[in-house]
Amino acid sequence: PPTWTQRPLPRPPVATLRGLAARPAVQRARELFLLGRPGEARSEWEPVLRNADTATWRAAALLAADWNWYGQAIIWLARAGDWDDLVLRFPTPWRSEFENAAQDTQLPPAWLYAVARVESTLLPEARSGAGALGLMQLLPDTARGVASSIGYRLGDNSQLFDPAVNIRLGSVYLRQLLDRFGGNPVLATAAYNAGLRRVGEWLP
Repeated sequence: PPTWTQRPLPRPPVATLRGLAARPAVQRARELFLLGRPGEARSEWEPVLRNADTATWRAAALLAADWNWYGQAIIWLARAGDWDDLVLRFPTPWRSEFENAAQDTQLPPAWLYAVARVESTLLPEARSGAGALGLMQLLPDTARGVASSIGYRLGDNSQLFDPAVNIRLGSVYLRQLLDRFGGNPVLATAAYNAGLRRVGEWLP
């Protein structure tokens, strides 16, 4: 079986890290991110990195991790082809929210983190082409149905960008799918990602 060994990311040259951090667009990205405007932050950040070299991508991952911009750290590590820094690649932010949701639904917190990471790359502002929103990528109609089932009043769709709300509803939905598929986590995970109808078509 494969084994995982934590190997910290090779540090880029100090000049590369400092040079990237000093760029006006990167400074604007940091301020926008800290102001809670990640979409605008990405619009400043991504053009700087799009055609950069591997050392710059590594520097970007380290900067993003320092800012707690987890998704961008994951993205630029992958672009650089660095797979062994498990701390940077698999961060565990919003720990209390995930642990509370795990306790409420009796699901392993690692499973909840895995769903969030693969669905949104841990970007709370994520929005899919199909209209799924937030960390655990919930469609608004699905989120409303889940919220109603637990007596939670969900306001407008922007609430789904709140990690606490999204984690709670996404975890309940995963629990409901697990129960629906007789405790089979593979089918529950597939249904979470692809939908109940598709899993029903695949089962025969």
